[in-house]
Amino acid sequence: MRKILLGIVVLLLITSVSYCQESNQSLQRFDKNSPLVLTIKSDKQVYELDDDIILTLTMKNIGEDEIYVPYFEILNNSFLVINGKEIAFSAPAVGGQIEGYLLPGAEFPYRVHIKGMYGTDKVGEYSLFWRYKNLTSNTITIEVKGKKVSEVLPHMEKGWELYSWKVDNEWHFTLIPGTNRNKTYEEIILAKYNPGHTVKGIGSIKALLKRLPKGEGVFWVTKKWSGITTDVKAQLRKNNIALIYPTEEIITEIRNYCKQLGVKLGGLSK
Repeated sequence: MRKILLGIVVLLLITSVSYCQESNQSLQRFDKNSPLVLTIKSDKQVYELDDDIILTLTMKNIGEDEIYVPYFEILNNSFLVINGKEIAFSAPAVGGQIEGYLLPGAEFPYRVHIKGMYGTDKVGEYSLFWRYKNLTSNTITIEVKGKKVSEVLPHMEKGWELYSWKVDNEWHFTLIPGTNRNKTYEEIILAKYNPGHTVKGIGSIKALLKRLPKGEGVFWVTKKWSGITTDVKAQLRKNNIALIYPTEEIITEIRNYCKQLGVKLGGLSK
């Protein structure tokens, strides 16, 4: 009796991955006559730098006859293609089944851990698919983000300063600690001088305000404030940027949100 320890067991084992991302696009098969179909899934879509990235690669027989698949052939002829770069890899089989006969409708799943490997140790988006001989799987996209920042911002004796301006119909905001000195143009406008505190969109500034300690004071600054120096005003004009308040509707939304948080919002003078 042929070895047909096939996919029913493996199908049960594969359910250990709680969330899987799979491209909506139809599967590509360069060899349309092949009964084998490849799929690739990730355990989630967004990762932090320290997260393990787990991929599940599945080879399925959609034909009418059983197929013998030697593991050494899979190992020697499989490549992950990450952002266009083809990389050889080792893929342990789920449940220990590394080769055998694939009955019609059955599949072999393989699991790959690529934490910090193949360039994924950097923040960014990665497009991946699996190539085996002349077959390719669906394509998925994952995102690697930086480590989580501290949830709660520190208490500042002089409170915080909030700046707002509009570019291409989108509101931008900067939240920085209040000090006795005047702020520079770079500190107010350029995100690289104020990482994590110069944001775009109402939702983003609300998320930043949410991290302030209860009772913290925020002073909302405009171009009319005496703390805006002549040099900063000149650079703002040169770059066609005006420090202004948003619409009354947005102001009311942010004011009410600050009240809900217990944050004292001031400086709202026309």
